[in-house]
Amino acid sequence: MKKQNLYFTITLSILLMICLGIVYSYSIFRLEIESVYQINKTLSGLPFMIVLLFYALSMAFSGILYDRFSSLYMSITGIFFISFGFILASFANDIYLITFSYGVLIGIGIGILYTLPLRVISYMDYNKKGLLTGLVLMGFGISPMISAPIVEYMLSHMGLSMTFLYLGIFYFICLTLLIIPLVSRDQKPLQKIIVDQSFLKNKRFYLIYILFFIATFIGLSMIGLTSTIGVEQFQISLLEISIWLGVFSIFNAIGRPLFGYINDRYSFNLASILSYTSIIIVSILTIFFLNVKIIFIISFIIFYINLGGWLSLAPAATLKTFGKEKYSQTYGFMFTAYGLGAFLGSGITSIFLDYFSYQSIYILIIFMSFIAMFFIIKIKKVE
Repeated sequence: MKKQNLYFTITLSILLMICLGIVYSYSIFRLEIESVYQINKTLSGLPFMIVLLFYALSMAFSGILYDRFSSLYMSITGIFFISFGFILASFANDIYLITFSYGVLIGIGIGILYTLPLRVISYMDYNKKGLLTGLVLMGFGISPMISAPIVEYMLSHMGLSMTFLYLGIFYFICLTLLIIPLVSRDQKPLQKIIVDQSFLKNKRFYLIYILFFIATFIGLSMIGLTSTIGVEQFQISLLEISIWLGVFSIFNAIGRPLFGYINDRYSFNLASILSYTSIIIVSILTIFFLNVKIIFIISFIIFYINLGGWLSLAPAATLKTFGKEKYSQTYGFMFTAYGLGAFLGSGITSIFLDYFSYQSIYILIIFMSFIAMFFIIKIKKVE
């Protein structure tokens, strides 16, 4: 592939991921939703929990469907789900319609479109696919730097309903312009749908799955609670939190090529150990310095950078283990760990906040990180 085409493809993919990554700005929506509908944290967490679950489930099936239907057809379907989801949310009068429109519809659309650039990258004639994948996924992680301040401004000036409506119109236009040139770069030929389940016999698949699940359980829980913890525990204004979300998103983005590089240069095991060790350290610090603002900033930088890292490590490990021919389908199933982590993580931590304390969340994170360390030792034995 010529460098010009490579750069253009990567640029298109990053821009697409920036658009899709608006889901990481949900904590800005969350406080407004709690205020508008007068609901608790468990209920306000439903849309975030569901959008990530359906995003992951959609990824699992879209990897198979891309092999059967054209990329253009699949992409148009994804655009429709996202745009209609935002527009339908603008008519919602309770949290349950928000959960369906923002959660189910937009989640399905994101899963469909998220698959496209990863599919294109897997067939590029480029050796360092871990780094390349990390660069593209960097767009998804850096999205809140752009989307969070915009959403905060729209909410404060237009209200919740009009914000959803204008986002629906914007996404229809923007995604269409990005998709048209990108689909032409999908080099994989169409074929009959043959679901290859041979990866289910590979122990390494399950070990990577568990590590990915724990990482997303922790990372997505903290992303969904960023504004809540910042405003309620540290008395930071929503405007300042929207700015910090942008800063954190930069580290989320940096985590993708950083851990992709560590994986390529050293090993998946070393990258995994570094990830969970850093999470344990900042969680312990937060328990002892719960009201210190600088600890909040440092800990959330680590949470964001590690979530970004695992969204690079998981596809890179899957590609290395199963090869590019089986990658699309296998990573689709691998990505259900992300949805499961989001679903359980957001739900459990919201309940903890409603009935227990902030400290209880960090104790849970430490406990799960030590479990992950055990499975890192196990994965080394099956190599």
